Amino acid sequence: MNERSWDASSSIVPNGRKMGQPNKSSRLIDEDSSDNKNQEVANICLMAIDDPKLQYAYDELDLEFETMVSKYKKTISKLKDENSSLSKANHELKSKIHDMQEIINDFEKNNQDLHNFLS
Repeated sequence: MNERSWDASSSIVPNGRKMGQPNKSSRLIDEDSSDNKNQEVANICLMAIDDPKLQYAYDELDLEFETMVSKYKKTISKLKDENSSLSKANHELKSKIHDMQEIINDFEKNNQDLHNFLS
């Protein structure tokens, strides 16, 4: 790293224990593992505040994340609009098929009537 080395064992996390000390309740409940991960992320963020290089990297990652979220929200919105349009077109085509089938049935009936008349 740089001249400043960060010693995790001497840092206190918000719940009052030193980093590196096991959280006794995490041994009992598996759900605490996600809390520990969240705590780890929070501690990294706190480290970034003290280290300008880490803060810069964190800010860049945050900007990249926000850009991706915005991009994917736009993509999802476009896909929803396209899906709605295609669903409407599908419904209209099914209606046309139904109407055409009725016309075909009428032609077949008229053809049969004509055939019976000529026989």
